[in-house]
Amino acid sequence: MDIQNYLILGFLAILVLVLIISSIFNKTEVKSYGEKIKLEERQNLGIFISYRRKDQPEFVDELRDLLRNKLACKNVFWDTDSIEKGEDFEEKIKDYLTRTDLIFFVIGDKWQEIAAKRLSKPDDPIRIEIRESLKTGARIVPVLIGDTPIPPNDILPDDIKPFSKRNALRVYSLAEDVVAFMDEHYPLSFGK
Repeated sequence: MDIQNYLILGFLAILVLVLIISSIFNKTEVKSYGEKIKLEERQNLGIFISYRRKDQPEFVDELRDLLRNKLACKNVFWDTDSIEKGEDFEEKIKDYLTRTDLIFFVIGDKWQEIAAKRLSKPDDPIRIEIRESLKTGARIVPVLIGDTPIPPNDILPDDIKPFSKRNALRVYSLAEDVVAFMDEHYPLSFGK
């Protein structure tokens, strides 16, 4: 055997070794928050955005666009995009929440004022979303815009009181704070 054949065999051996090592490192699964995930897993991450329509609608639009476009999350539930006309709102929400990994509750400066009037009603959409989300194993994240406080326990009906104990994400800069949250809790691994 001449030197050229040895070089070809050596190259093939290295290539096989690289492929084996690569396949070992790319078989990691998400076992806990903060563990690296593949781009495909982030794209399939089920994300639900809950908000009051009269409280920071522009922020919610920007959040949805940021998640879908910059952070590569394709599976984002947002009521006006995800519920077709004529569909049962409550059933669609309950169904989607059972398949969700991450739930953002956007809370702006008008949220508590609106909540004081509406949360006492069992059919209030936000109350339904909070109540149903507490039944799931999903990560529930109140997103506090600016200096907005977390809703106090005393304004929440009994069935959603545990919501006030959730650690919140305070957002002053949407792009910076939400990107930092996603990179901390759902960081990407750059393997194939």
